Amino acid sequence: MNKARCFFWSMLVTTLAVGMQGLAAEVAVSVDVSKHSVQVAEPFTVETRVTAPAGTRVNFPEVPAALGELEVLGSQDTFDIPDPHDPALRSWTRQVTLESLVAGELSLIH
Repeated sequence: MNKARCFFWSMLVTTLAVGMQGLAAEVAVSVDVSKHSVQVAEPFTVETRVTAPAGTRVNFPEVPAALGELEVLGSQDTFDIPDPHDPALRSWTRQVTLESLVAGELSLIH
């Protein structure tokens, strides 16, 4: 895995772990990718969602301009949104739109 990507994902996991100490059993983290295969210059999104009890503080790391061969086209954060099924829970979401101008197999996670 490229060092920039390792840094970004390790920062995300570290930030989430430090920011939510003592709540591990009550916190859910999910990562979804919009496409598993793309063409050169075809954008796709990576969405990271954290669901935790109301009052939890969640901080995402700063989004870099690139993750290795993947260019960051943009990002959007949605913080502290009530869960429609459980009023005791809130969600924090980050969507990052990426693309690559490099041909070949690239991976976000090995």
